[in-house]
Amino acid sequence: MSDASGDRDQPHFRWVWVWLAVIVAVTVGVVVTVTLWGRSTTEHRDAFDVGWKSAAAVLAALATFVAVERLRLGQREHHRQVLADRSKQQADLAAQITDLSSKASEQLGSEKPAVRIGGLTDLERLAQSYPELRQTVVDRICAYLRAPYFPPSDKFSKRSMRVLHSTSDAPHSGIEYVDDSEKPSPIRTDQEVVEARLELDVRRTAQQILQRHLHWSRETEEPEDYWGPIKLDLRDAALVEVNFSNCRIDMADFRDATFYGYTLFSSTQFTGGSWFDGAHFVNVTYFHDSIFQSSASFASVRFWHSTFFNDAHFADRASFRSANFDSRVEFKKADFAQEAVFASAVFRSVGFFHEVTFGGAADFTHVKLGAAAQFPAVKFIDSVRFDMANFSGGANFDQVQFQGQTRFWCAIFEESAGFNGSKFDERPDFRKVQFRGFVRLEDAVFYKGCDLEDVFVESSPKSRPCLAEAPEWVARQKGISSLLEKIEPTPLRGGLRASIARFRAATSARRHPVDDTY
Repeated sequence: MSDASGDRDQPHFRWVWVWLAVIVAVTVGVVVTVTLWGRSTTEHRDAFDVGWKSAAAVLAALATFVAVERLRLGQREHHRQVLADRSKQQADLAAQITDLSSKASEQLGSEKPAVRIGGLTDLERLAQSYPELRQTVVDRICAYLRAPYFPPSDKFSKRSMRVLHSTSDAPHSGIEYVDDSEKPSPIRTDQEVVEARLELDVRRTAQQILQRHLHWSRETEEPEDYWGPIKLDLRDAALVEVNFSNCRIDMADFRDATFYGYTLFSSTQFTGGSWFDGAHFVNVTYFHDSIFQSSASFASVRFWHSTFFNDAHFADRASFRSANFDSRVEFKKADFAQEAVFASAVFRSVGFFHEVTFGGAADFTHVKLGAAAQFPAVKFIDSVRFDMANFSGGANFDQVQFQGQTRFWCAIFEESAGFNGSKFDERPDFRKVQFRGFVRLEDAVFYKGCDLEDVFVESSPKSRPCLAEAPEWVARQKGISSLLEKIEPTPLRGGLRASIARFRAATSARRHPVDDTY
């Protein structure tokens, strides 16, 4: 019935146009012949010849018109057929997608790990076949990874997993930072451990699907299986041994996620915004040579193990506000093109910032640096603030270029502080700084002087045990007097000598304030 009605609705060629063309052609021929008939036989023959040629010409013109009309109707019919076929394909595709999606959803909800893996592979095939569905498939996979999960403890070292205890300071799964020699408390039955191992295989499959189709190494052509700009929503996700190295990700949301095992983001390119706020990185983490083309936020993140941002490039604002680095962290030769915020960050171990370039303002206010703070050959192109920073270990600022406003207001240096060969283009602010260890300023240059109001220097600077003997200038004079004698060149050298004289005349209290501004 539907086919018959469809045929009736389609435009048909009308043969009346053919008969009309014949009639018009004959009429024209007759009219021309009668008009030119004449009296002689020759004139009759010429009139007849011109008449039938005129009729033929008219007939040809009308035939051309009829052919064009038939072609137009044929094109219209073809277009209508194409639309009908396309509509049918879309309907079939929608039905197929719905069927596959429903099937995959049922599989992902299965109690059997093998069935769940099958559901993930079905989603992968669906996205590979239909590019317009790739973001939807990725969202489905991310939703699965956001489900609560805690991997079996025997899969990782005690150091990386810490110990399975409940504490509010650990990730959502319950991890406590305790000594590696302690034995974990049994919190799972054997059956739960087996289920956790099987679920781990499913999650690795989901992660590998994302990694496989986001992989695109630099300076290479786009791979055929690359799924294009994809947004990842992995908030609160539990990720195990994730490897996004050499991947290109549009926008990445990893807020409050937990990364178990080694985490690799080496040479990863984030073309859109990236958020890692509140995330926990339980084991060694690599962001080596990564590129953040938009803003990157690591606020309140916790790195439980060694972390490497060497050669990373931050094209936009980068925030590590209130971040916690429990172990070694390296930013060697990293590049911060815009503002870099490390305010209130805590470095419990060594922090390496060798040859880092800060193109925008750098904020290290209230930062706490533990074992050692290494900033040699760093370039601060814009302003930098270390207000109220606490350097518990040695601080190395040798060969640093301070090109903008520099502030160390109320900073505390518990041990040695070195500014050897550093250059201050603007007048630095060292007011109320406490130097509790010895300070080195060999070849440091203060082009516009230095504010040293209410600086406190320990009366007996600590010498590190590794030194065979203290430098001569430290032996000659404890604290700020010998320190200032090493500042050269400076336009305010007379004022410095005057303050040194006042300093030597000060009382023999434990700390000596310098009450002048230079």
